[in-house]
Amino acid sequence: MHVHGNLSATIGSWQTQVLFAKSPFFIGVGNNDVHFFALFRAKLDPDQYIVSLLETYNATLQTLYNLGVRKFGIIGVPYIGCSPLMRVTILGGNCSKTGNDLAQQLNSGIERLLWEMARRSKGMIYSFGNTYDILVDLYETPERFNITNVRDACCGLGRFNAMTNCHPLAVLCRNRDEYLFWDVSHPSQYAVQVMVESIAFGGPRLARPINWARLASL
Repeated sequence: MHVHGNLSATIGSWQTQVLFAKSPFFIGVGNNDVHFFALFRAKLDPDQYIVSLLETYNATLQTLYNLGVRKFGIIGVPYIGCSPLMRVTILGGNCSKTGNDLAQQLNSGIERLLWEMARRSKGMIYSFGNTYDILVDLYETPERFNITNVRDACCGLGRFNAMTNCHPLAVLCRNRDEYLFWDVSHPSQYAVQVMVESIAFGGPRLARPINWARLASL
């Protein structure tokens, strides 16, 4: 809203409308919502929680559409249940099934929401970036990407290097490009690069119904 107002005051409402209509807007939200719900094992009903997140998501997209946005690049919630932060809280160090199940459930809801909104909203086009499956590929077949460590954070302390956030006194790995995770919950820069390139130029398994390069060109 503030950006739209500032632009309207600077270049005029018509030019702002034109700019918004031709510019792709890239949105990635929901990661922390799922992460911390699973991490703290919230007592809320998971299904109701996902419904509330989708209602907020829908309201946000509708607000942007009403402001003139027509191109939506959506980043799905990734395979977060296997982050060092999630695993360090589980006695056996396994991945969090709750986290991954919630991520898949939210992603399915987002895709359904996008399809329904595009069907009823004139001129709307979108691309859903399937970061969940991309991170699964990185985690389960790391050798394809020259990654050697999918368990530990590159920067941190303690078990899985995930007992603290990255800070000046933390232990830093020798080669961050060989690690899937940079810190307790965020992928490394290299892993993010793989994800972005997959969404931008990949096929329908990774970005659908079109990829981001196609979205930007329309």
